[in-house]
Amino acid sequence: MVRPILFLAVFAVVLTAAESTPNQLSPEEAATGWVLLFDGKTFDGWVLRPSDAPPLWVIEDGCLHVIPQGAIPESTLRQRRSDLLTRETFRDFDFRFEWRAAPAANSGVKYRLMGGWGRKVEPRAGEAETGFLTDLSALRTISSTGIEYQISDDEHEKDALSTPLHAAGAVYEYVPAKKSHPAVALRWHEARILVRGTHFEHWLDGEIVASGEFDSSEFRAALAATKRENFPRLFKPYPDHETPIALQHHRTEVWFRNLKVLRLEPK
Repeated sequence: MVRPILFLAVFAVVLTAAESTPNQLSPEEAATGWVLLFDGKTFDGWVLRPSDAPPLWVIEDGCLHVIPQGAIPESTLRQRRSDLLTRETFRDFDFRFEWRAAPAANSGVKYRLMGGWGRKVEPRAGEAETGFLTDLSALRTISSTGIEYQISDDEHEKDALSTPLHAAGAVYEYVPAKKSHPAVALRWHEARILVRGTHFEHWLDGEIVASGEFDSSEFRAALAATKRENFPRLFKPYPDHETPIALQHHRTEVWFRNLKVLRLEPK
């Protein structure tokens, strides 16, 4: 009777380990339509400046790793700080990922980007006219402006300490994060961005920390308070407004893994 029990115990350990392997979809997720955005080994599926030297992003221990400001000469950082964008574009989606931030880190994930992300140049012969460029040799930086899921060390980052509008999980500048615990440096956190039409939800470690409607009076008041009302397209429910999802390079060290997305039918 000992051997079957021992076998079951070993099997349970193996199963648990398999389920916890990062950067993989479960059979159920794959059958449902989830798409893995990062395989843990390559930049396939992402827009990256391959000419950057030293690199601004590296793959390390199965993670997308932002090289921090201190490791890059300031003279070149101003010119080459580059966000990392998905090659595919998304409108209504459920995006889940894990992130870990260095002490006092400040970064974010952006979506529903404004048009013209990246420094726009004329397409080369044979290159399709798209909202962003796949050949980035002519760009000095890849920048993105849009709705931002804030990433921060809530215990040490000065902006996060000053206002919940800049705390982890907030809709940066517009909707504060209301949560049961702070995001802690050097700890993996589970994040989720759900957006469908004008509705949005930001999740952190299993709880909704910010939600609402982009076309609500509350959100428009928050927009007006930041004096960014000259960017109205950013917050309209355009049914055809698809953009990449962007991981921000904000000069501080952050790691990402387990990035996966499910496209949703519009409302």
